[in-house]
Amino acid sequence: MKTKKNRRVMSLFTGCGGMDLGFEGDFVAHEQSINKSMHPDWIDSYISNDWVSLKETSFKTIFANDIRPGARSAWVSFFQERGVKNADEIFYPQSIVDLVKKSKNGGQNIFKKKVDVITGGFPCQDFSVAGKRKGFASNKNHLGVNAEGVTPTEENRGLLYIWMREVVNIVQPKMFIAENVKGLVSLKDTKRIIE
Repeated sequence: MKTKKNRRVMSLFTGCGGMDLGFEGDFVAHEQSINKSMHPDWIDSYISNDWVSLKETSFKTIFANDIRPGARSAWVSFFQERGVKNADEIFYPQSIVDLVKKSKNGGQNIFKKKVDVITGGFPCQDFSVAGKRKGFASNKNHLGVNAEGVTPTEENRGLLYIWMREVVNIVQPKMFIAENVKGLVSLKDTKRIIE
């Protein structure tokens, strides 16, 4: 029996779609990655060598966004293989900054209204312990282009969480998930400011 896909997901900073796939289900995972005491119903079938096939969920990605061409290529290809016929139409390669500005300045509002969940893994490079930890003072702009010597603005990579918040305000989903890295909580007062 096919699961009814009646919960709509908007995916920001999509990358190759890992969070989208997690929401939609219907993929193979290592058995140990499933908390079977909490979610025994997630497993559809057992596969050899400790792998399981997970059940399909009621979530459907209706909007995906990332500026990296490689992310778009991977996402569209993979989701087309999963049966998403309009995958290339629901993936937007523009910057979230440009999309929000267009929406707010009377241009075409591409943000879907009836959205249940917004997900987003806003860029982590400026917060990661593996990086330079410039935080809000990133020297990259919202397109990932080096802006060395330029005073950081609200459009720099370290402040893209603000633009995710703007999308949440425009769309008014039932819930949202913002994902980043552990270094976010240990960089000065970054966690407090974002909260």
